Amino acid sequence: MDAGPVAVGMRPIAQAASMQPTLITVIDTESEFDWSAGVIADRGAVTSIASLDLAQEIFDQFGVKPCYVVDYPVASHPESAATLKAMISRGAEIGAHLQPWTTPPMEETLDQWHSFPGNLDGDLLRRKLALLVETIRENIGVTPLSYKAGRYGISHSTLTLLEDLGFEVDLSVGSGFDYRQQGGPDFSRYATTPYMFGARRRLLELPTTGGFIGTLRNHGPALWRLTDNSIARALHLRGVLDRTGAASIIRLSPEGHDISQLKELTRTLLAEGVRVFTLSFHSSSLAPGFTPYVRDKDELKQLLATMQHYIDYFLNQVGGVSLTPTEARQKLIG
Repeated sequence: MDAGPVAVGMRPIAQAASMQPTLITVIDTESEFDWSAGVIADRGAVTSIASLDLAQEIFDQFGVKPCYVVDYPVASHPESAATLKAMISRGAEIGAHLQPWTTPPMEETLDQWHSFPGNLDGDLLRRKLALLVETIRENIGVTPLSYKAGRYGISHSTLTLLEDLGFEVDLSVGSGFDYRQQGGPDFSRYATTPYMFGARRRLLELPTTGGFIGTLRNHGPALWRLTDNSIARALHLRGVLDRTGAASIIRLSPEGHDISQLKELTRTLLAEGVRVFTLSFHSSSLAPGFTPYVRDKDELKQLLATMQHYIDYFLNQVGGVSLTPTEARQKLIG
């Protein structure tokens, strides 16, 4: 994926200036654990799934139809599967979210490298994803058509696998972000724009929306390249750019960002011609103590308020519309 979208057969989809801004809401619906301890600490607990209603109530308020991309523990546990079934009746879409370290067959080494699905042996990846699809189908009652790789860990070969397994939409590209230091892919060459891919069928790529904000945002990519070395990392130069408000790269997410940052990112991208936005967060952030974004009840309250304010802003001030990933595919590529 590091060579860029053209190299892996992704073709950008034109977005007319007259196109109504479109919001796709994606929840990484997964087992919870203390992120600071690494994936080795994940034992497949799904108690936080009971808190999904906190977010769904906001979605219901605005008529937003979210997409819950579901991992194996959530799909295989009766109580969490039942919760997702109930979300379908409220207009939600169900996708697949492969976290290798909790998805059978468990044949790989449990470490950071193998936590990116795209780093798995091709046959093992196929078997894990096929089992996840079948588990969602059996326990939640739908066949997932959207896919999001755990940790954004997609590879070129994954795109072919998605086509083989009948998926229609991929949500795995993290536009602008580079995960090579952790063993993952580099998405710094990928714009925040929909792409079409597929050799035999037309599939849609909806990247996780991200971009630079700050006074030097127009120079953000160049500044990030200049600070991509051991000396700059030792001096925490990117942290300096962030703290001073000069340049920050952020995702369109209520996790770790306030409403002013999300609005700034949206205005910036709209001015650049972007018309399709993906708002995302993790289900485990709806229960304090698991992710670094929500450590207590006050931070949970703030996350929910930020999400509510942003959806209101996008739909009622920007004049946007909310679609599910498969609805967006129908609109963009038919």
